[in-house]
This record gives sequence, structure tokens and C-alpha cells, in this order.
Amino acid sequence: YRYTTAGYKVVSVNFNSGTKQVTVVVDKLVDQLAGEYIGINDLAGFTSFYKVVSVSLNTMILQGASTLNPLPVTDTSSAIISKFVSQRVDSIDNIDYILTNRLTAGDLIWVDNVGDNKWGTLKYTPAYSKTDVASSSAITNLKFGRVIASDYKGFISAISTNQGQVLIFIKAGTATPWVQRATVAAPYIADSFNSSLIATVLGISPSGRWLVTGTPAATNSKTSLVNGLVVANSASATVQGSNHGAISIYEKDLNNNYNFVATVLSSAPIANELFGSSIAISDTTLYVGAPGSNKVYTLNFGTAWTYGAVIIGTATSNFGYNISLSFDASTLAVSATGQVKVYKNGSIVTTLTNGSTAFGTSLSVSHTGEFIAVSDPLADGEQVDQGSVTVYSYNSSLNTYGQKQI
Repeated sequence: YRYTTAGYKVVSVNFNSGTKQVTVVVDKLVDQLAGEYIGINDLAGFTSFYKVVSVSLNTMILQGASTLNPLPVTDTSSAIISKFVSQRVDSIDNIDYILTNRLTAGDLIWVDNVGDNKWGTLKYTPAYSKTDVASSSAITNLKFGRVIASDYKGFISAISTNQGQVLIFIKAGTATPWVQRATVAAPYIADSFNSSLIATVLGISPSGRWLVTGTPAATNSKTSLVNGLVVANSASATVQGSNHGAISIYEKDLNNNYNFVATVLSSAPIANELFGSSIAISDTTLYVGAPGSNKVYTLNFGTAWTYGAVIIGTATSNFGYNISLSFDASTLAVSATGQVKVYKNGSIVTTLTNGSTAFGTSLSVSHTGEFIAVSDPLADGEQVDQGSVTVYSYNSSLNTYGQKQI
């Protein structure tokens, strides 16, 4: 059992010296049952455990010990009523029903079946600790934290703002604090372009070497062709159309500073392409979604970034509005309206769908691509638009994905 506060405010307490029973009136309906035990603390003469004799609305009659003989109570404001809550559950699948909102390290739960038809006890050990990370500049409408990306080890975090900047935070190890290392300034996108539309998408490569920001609303960028890439160039006379989109690439140096490489458009920019709507990056391959043209562009790094293959979403719409890449870069998942296409080592494996247009709103691929989690925020359950997340597992013998759990 867990001994915890019952959440009642004591209104009045009366003692019957003949029966040794205590009548307690509280400020809300009582959820204890006859036969249960409670404790009273911080009430002079009444601090003890009691058995609940009966309950009626907000009133409990409690049985006290035969030696109980308190003085009349004049002030109940400091009284605390505590209760025992069972820490026993029949199955590991039902643990959530008895967990408190605030767990304490070391809390124990008895489980009749821990998954192998045997009983056991589970101990709560926190996996994460909380650390507040704040911007060094307190500016109205900064919207610090609107997008976050981290490297694989979790020692580098990039956090964008409403001014098109990206703040870089680093930590030396798991037990060291976060330190703001640098501020990556908003790059040139176009003349008089709204900075709040810059860096609305972020990606960091697993090693942290590359930082990529996406600006899918990029409009009227002046561009030139440099080393085979269409790049933004404020001195150029060539002007692209509206909402063509762009990405900005940065490379980390030995001092953990990200240096600007280029702002790149798609290999053949068109209006409303929304290039940069999604980003997934390994240390040598960059995938960029362009849902306006139903494409995902590939850029490859050898000694420099170059355009690679273009993945076209056939029989889809908004293909590339969300993408996710496994850590080993073997598995790429791409969202389109109502479906997710999965590629392994460059070849399509399967198309996942559940009949909902919101399926694929968010997705995440596991370390080696063994699992893919796909959200559908409009899925109906016990309530309309309750939402769901479906996890799919890879069957290597069939080279496809099957539903694992919901």
C-alpha cells in the first residue's frame, strides 16, 4: 500500500467518548469505503490510524482505539487526512490505473503477472531529469523553443526562435549542465523576407556535424548556380517564384560553432513547391521534403553537398510533408495524405495506411528501422478524434511491416 494524502479539508471533528468513535466532516464527498483505514495527522489528540465504520456523503464515522480520549477540537485548519492506496495490480498492462501523477524514485508496485505468468515487484527509477534551458535574450514574441532538434547522443540541441535564429546549446556529458554555445543568425532568404518564416524546420545529423534549417515558405529568392547547387545569392539577378522553399546548411567546427555553408533550393525550383517542409539527415545523406511538388529530394555529401536522387510520390498528395530516417540510415519513412511510404536502402518496401487522411501526421523510425510509429490525431476511439499512434514492426523474411500495437 501507498500512504498518501486523501485531499480533504477537515470541517469539523466530534468525539464520542462512549463508543470511541470519531465523526469527521470534510469539504467534499468521501471516496473511502467502510472497512478501510485512514490516518489523521496534525490534529491535537487525534493523530492516529482509524478504521472507517461508515460513510455518508462528506461525513465519515471512524473507530478509534480504546485509549483515545482527546480534548474538544477548536481548530481543524492544519489537520491532514491520509489514506492507503493499493499498490497491487493484476497485470503489468494495468499499471497505469494505479500510478500517481507524481512518482517518487523507489516507489514499488506488486504485479500478479509481470508478463510471464509470475508475480513480481517493479521499482520506479526515473529515466529522465528535468533541466530548464532558457534563451539568453528576453524579447517579446521571441517564441524560443518553437522547434527543437538534437544530435544522437543528446549533447547538442538546436532551438529556433521567431526571428529566424537558431540557438545552440551543448553539454559535455550526461551529468553536466546545458550551456548556450552560440546563436546562428538568420540566413539570407530573399529581399525583405519575413524572418519569422525562417528556420521553421530543423535537423541535426547523428554526430552533430551538420545542422540544417528548413524554410518552406521561402519566396522570391535570388539564386545562382554554385558547384551544381541552386543557392540563394542576394547579388544575383535570377529571382524564383513564391513558396518555392529553401534549406540552409551549417557545419560544426572543432569549437562547436556552426558555420554557414549555403542556402540551397531544389534542383529545379518551382512556385509552391515548399521545399524544406521536412528534413531527415545522416552524416552523408540529406532528405528534404517538398510536398507541393510531391517529392523528396536527396543531397549527398562526399567532399561537398551534391544533388542526388529525387523520390516521387506516385498516386499521393502532399508526399514529403513529414519524413523520418533511422539512425543507421537504412530506413526512410515518408508521409503523404493518409499514408506512409517506407523505403529500405533506397527501395520502397510498403505503403502503410488506415483509411484516415490524418494518418502519418507525425512519424518516427527506430534506430535500425525495426519499428515505425505513425500518428493519426483524428482517429476515433471511445471519443471522436481521440487520436492514436500505431507501431509497426519489420518482418525481414517478408520484407514488409506489420502492425505491432496501438
